[in-house]
Amino acid sequence: MTWKRHLNDDPLPWLLESGPDNSGVRYSTLTDLPERPADDAELVAARQAIMETGPVPTIEAAIQTGVEFLLSRDPALADYPAGWSDKPSRSWFRFGFPVFYVTDVLQSLEALTSLGLGSDPRLKSALELMLSKQDKQGRWKMEYTYKGKTWADMEKKGQPSKWVTLRALRVLKGVYG
Repeated sequence: MTWKRHLNDDPLPWLLESGPDNSGVRYSTLTDLPERPADDAELVAARQAIMETGPVPTIEAAIQTGVEFLLSRDPALADYPAGWSDKPSRSWFRFGFPVFYVTDVLQSLEALTSLGLGSDPRLKSALELMLSKQDKQGRWKMEYTYKGKTWADMEKKGQPSKWVTLRALRVLKGVYG
């Protein structure tokens, strides 16, 4: 490994230490640096350890909390408790790209379907909303844009958007396979 010749000493043994506080670093090190095959016994054991200790259980719990929150209300209505208003942002119902600090119902659908929840009946209204925005050519418009706020502008507002259409198609694939 030519990159190792630039090191004063070998930190790999330190990165590969076993223990619950190091399972993420150990797994990533085994995956990225020694370039072991996916069925390597040590890599398989490290993959199992990361699923039981370290940040993964915490991340999975946070994802579950987010899912419960998103599905606690009808995403098509977006009547989530906000604290500053009893009405959702109009941007929630406008599909755009890229998605930054302003989110939309399509992004919630993307997240939930990517988690395997596309068949959840609580998504029915949101899916109907998404499908209602499709044009006769099977495309979706750019309804929200960050024009002038990013390094490069993405497509034109009010016109069919390849990016928004791709987002919608990902949702459809997640729901219907």
